[in-house]
This record gives sequence, structure tokens and C-alpha cells, in this order.
Amino acid sequence: MPEPVSKCAPLVSIIVVTYHNEATIEACLTSIATHTTCPWEAVIVDNSPDLGTWERIHALCRAHPDHNLIPLRPGHNLGFAAGCNLGVGHARGEFLLFLNPDTRLENDILAVFLEFWKTSTHPGLLGPCIVNSLGHIERTCRNLPTLRGIFLDATGLDKLLGHYRLLHFDHRSTRQVPQIIGACLFTSTPRYQHMGGMDEQFFVYFEEVDLCQRMLRAGYTVWFLPAARIMHLAGVSCENESSAANMIVQLRKSRQLYFRKHDSPTTVLALASITMLEGLAKAVIFFGLYMIRKNARDLEKAKGFWRVATCLKSWL
Repeated sequence: MPEPVSKCAPLVSIIVVTYHNEATIEACLTSIATHTTCPWEAVIVDNSPDLGTWERIHALCRAHPDHNLIPLRPGHNLGFAAGCNLGVGHARGEFLLFLNPDTRLENDILAVFLEFWKTSTHPGLLGPCIVNSLGHIERTCRNLPTLRGIFLDATGLDKLLGHYRLLHFDHRSTRQVPQIIGACLFTSTPRYQHMGGMDEQFFVYFEEVDLCQRMLRAGYTVWFLPAARIMHLAGVSCENESSAANMIVQLRKSRQLYFRKHDSPTTVLALASITMLEGLAKAVIFFGLYMIRKNARDLEKAKGFWRVATCLKSWL
């Protein structure tokens, strides 16, 4: 185990945006302290409307005064992109790691990222191998979204073809990729600031896709590094049963915004048609499943997809 990190100037600032993460934030921060050997700080932006997570963060600050923990509470839910940018505004490190609060480092990922950054040409964003709670590798890399890719994904055909989700890439080798997941992103502070940070038009979802797109257009590269490993309890932050409907809607709203920003009006209208049909079809499917299984999550999903189908006009 590395020696405790002193409160010297950090090399890396770790930005953690929380939302109802009192159950996971301690394990996340403990894993950072356990595995990280370079000087670091963690800037924790708590978007939670109640005080549960905030109180837990302060308890950790009192219990671990040797760690550089900087808690921030904006007072309302800024969303993920704006929360990240707020955290960067208080960061002192030369490098940045954006890390979900429902993750745990499995090794010294910052050492892996820093070494690769020094030897790479025009790096923009680096991402790790992500495993689930059972230790299985998640295929998290993607191609950038296209109309064809979204159609294949919405219809389920991409599970066979693997075009959009890069399912034929086993995620065991270092590879340059178009897109990495936002649960863990590494970059330099000057590069992030040069790109203008994350676009705060995205409340949650697709902000990292937009950042990858802008990095690539600026001539930087995006890399997947399997030597860096984290465990991700996907969905703990925002996709519990009670909020499943809202998250279904928000994902597609952000997807529509991404296409409106990067593609033609014709493509945006075509995407709207795909999204409306997806919403109608999946609302019927999940309502049917609810009638059979009486599973409350199926009903929440049915409500979410019905809202997607009926409120789409307001996004155009």
C-alpha cells in the first residue's frame, strides 16, 4: 500500500460529481487512496438535493485529514457536465481524472495514464478497462453516433453486428478509439481548458461523447488502456428504479441535442423519427412485460418510453 498522500500540490485532480452516493463514495475515495502513488486531490461536487451524501463526504474529510479532499455543494443539481466544470474550477492539478462515485480503482490507474501520456503523440482523452461487480469486462468503447448506429442500437440489431458498440473488440488490448465512457476520463488540465470543458447544454449523458468528438476534430487522440482497471457499479448514481423513466427520457434528449449540435437538420429530423418509433415500440413491450411479471421497473420503463414518444417535438 502506498504511503498516505501529503497535502502538497497535486499532480492530478480527481473530479467526482455525486448524486445520492452516500452508499458508494467512501469505497470510491478509499480505492483512490489505496492504489494511487502520485500526489492527488479529489474535488467532490455534490449535486444531491438532500444532505445524506454531503454529510458522508464531510465524515470522510474528518476521518482522513491526510487526504486532499475538497467538497463542494452548489445547492442544486447542476447536472454532470456543469458539475465537472465547477470541480475543474477548483482543481490545482496539472492533470484531471473524471471519476464516477460508483467506481473503485483496482490498480494505480493514474500511473498507467501518466506514463502513456508522456510517450503518446497528441493525446486528448484516456480511458480504462471497466469491469462489473462480477469481474467481467464491460465493452464500453463506441464509435461516434451516426444515424445508422443509433438505428441499429434502438432496434437491438447492434447486439449482433457490434457496429456502434464495438462489441467485436474484446477490450483487452491498447487501442485508439472514437469514444470512451464518461465513468472514467483522463486528460491534462490545459487540454481540457483549451477545449472549453464539457458542454453544459448536456445535463447528463452524451457530454463525454461530445467531448470526444471535439477532441478528435481538434487533432487529439482518444485511447483505451486496459492496463488501467476500475470496477463500476453501473447505474447506482442515477438509474435506480424510481428514476428509470426520467433517465430514459434524459438519455434520448441528450442524444437529440448531440445530433442537433453536430449533424444536419435532415439527420436531426430522421433521428427524431427513429426515437419516436423506438419510444412507442418499447413502451408497448415494457407495459406488456409489466402485465406479465408485475415488475415495477418494467412499468417505469414503459412510462419513460411513452414520454419519449410523446414529448419529442419539444426537443426539435
